[in-house]
Amino acid sequence: MLRWVVGASLVLAGLVSAAVADDGVLLQVSYGPAAGEVRLDWGGGQPSFKVYRSSSAAMIVTAANKLGETSGNLWLDTPPAGGIFYYRIVGPCQTPSVERCDGVDDDCDGLLDNGCPGFCTDDLGCGVTESCDAAINRCVPDVADGQVCARDEQCLANHCANSVCCAGGDCCTTDAQCAGYGWTPRCDDASTCQGTSGAGACGATFQCGAVTTQDDSACAGRKSQTCGPYPSIACTAEVSQPADQAALCSGSCATDSACDTEAFCDAAGHCLPDQGLGAACSGGSQCASGACVDDVCCNSACNGTCQACDLFGSVGACSLVANGGDPDAECPGIGCIGYYHSWSGDSCRRKADVSATTAACDGAGACRSVSQECTAQTAVGPTVLTCDALCQDPNLATCAGTIAGTCTNVNPGNQSCGNGVCRVTVPQCSNGAPLVCSPNSGAAGPETCNNLDDNCDGIVDNGSFGDTREPNGTCAAAMTLPTVGSDQTLTQNSLTIYPSGDVDYFRIVGTETDSTCACCDFFCTQEDYKLNVTLTVPAGAGSYSFCTDLACANVGNFCQTVNAGQSFTWTFSFDGMCTTTDSYAVFVRVSPGGSPGFTCAPYILSYNLDALVCN
Repeated sequence: MLRWVVGASLVLAGLVSAAVADDGVLLQVSYGPAAGEVRLDWGGGQPSFKVYRSSSAAMIVTAANKLGETSGNLWLDTPPAGGIFYYRIVGPCQTPSVERCDGVDDDCDGLLDNGCPGFCTDDLGCGVTESCDAAINRCVPDVADGQVCARDEQCLANHCANSVCCAGGDCCTTDAQCAGYGWTPRCDDASTCQGTSGAGACGATFQCGAVTTQDDSACAGRKSQTCGPYPSIACTAEVSQPADQAALCSGSCATDSACDTEAFCDAAGHCLPDQGLGAACSGGSQCASGACVDDVCCNSACNGTCQACDLFGSVGACSLVANGGDPDAECPGIGCIGYYHSWSGDSCRRKADVSATTAACDGAGACRSVSQECTAQTAVGPTVLTCDALCQDPNLATCAGTIAGTCTNVNPGNQSCGNGVCRVTVPQCSNGAPLVCSPNSGAAGPETCNNLDDNCDGIVDNGSFGDTREPNGTCAAAMTLPTVGSDQTLTQNSLTIYPSGDVDYFRIVGTETDSTCACCDFFCTQEDYKLNVTLTVPAGAGSYSFCTDLACANVGNFCQTVNAGQSFTWTFSFDGMCTTTDSYAVFVRVSPGGSPGFTCAPYILSYNLDALVCN
């Protein structure tokens, strides 16, 4: 069934009265759901269905107009805007009828429009300049050269290659289709350094060919011309090179490098062939052997020690230099360290070094050894050892041959220096050298409190000793020591009476730190304490005077002499109150008694507060 549509505004212009075609399909055309869209609905027939659209009603059913195939009964299409289009749905033929020229198999024989003008099933049914289009069973005109084709019969020239018509060979429309016709640069003649390269090209007749270009680069490195004693000519990598390569040969030289490898450049600037063995030369490039040694062409490099190529009777042949000779001054000087000449007094002298002008070959291809040269040396060299005149004697059995000189150590006696405990006595010599006597060496040091003269100045214990509680030599400067609590004992063990004239005054405070009442009276309002102060005099000291009182001004009224290494304790009793925090203070003076009264050794001062004591 046919329907036509105005494309610009998609107006359904009209419809042909419904009728059932040979395939039994009834088509209905309407607007689609989207703007510009056409909806095709149909009934009848059997799938599959082919959908066609054309701007001409005459030939809708052609391969070019086919939109697709479907097994359903609905098709949506959006045609181009601005035209009138016709649709047709074609299903398999079901009711045979008379074949009409409508692009449909009306008689159900499997052929379209058979019997119509231009109908064909193969190329034989068409004219000489035609071919059969199997998609529509129509004869169509053959195409000209350069047109698209699928087989030879579609071309006027009756030749199809690369899907293009042409007269023969590989057909083309672009150079890229002819790439295989080109070739990379090649050397056509090495003697003239001439070559070519080719590029595939599509010609005016739509046939592949090649464009040839001169390109001599492939000849690079090939020898084009030999030039006698002058270097041969070789082709370069240039694209364009001269064909007359012989004209490039040189006829003069400035250096050997301008000649052939088997020639050299003479003084006149001409290349000459290399010379034979024994000929005079100034460089290896002048010799066929490549070696110019001792100013003659030599049979080898002859670069070994004590070898020469100009020796009498063997010029041109590398030979060994005889023993004792050194014509090329190859042998170096030799040091004779380790070879000894003799004693001279207390000094041992070695042999003198052998100079380069004296050193010679050994006849076996080497310079004479150190042993050979130095053993034969008789000249005296430098002094290598001198014995100490006081502490050593020369060992006359040494300093000869390869025996190094040695000295025998001696000691003529002892020496003393220093005074008292620092006095030392040492030998005059030690290990063959004079020994310096150093008074107090190893003994003197910082003065310490040890009854010794540590710094060896003749005075015992005269260092800067003392303690950290100084100065406290008067009541006004009395040092208050850390407060002691209930039933607590504190000790000061770094106190000294030093230096001479030192006296120590201390204030000692005891303070209640407990809260228990001893009920020392009827009303349980009194608590008692004892404050004990103990002095321990260091051993080795003289006696100390240990004085105490509640008032510093009266401290000298109560004194006790305490001997070295002994202790004495002063006890003070105090009545306290349960209802208050009690605190007590006493003064102590420590001063020298019997000699030696002043000493750097520390004494010990300890004190404690004895609580809950009823007095």
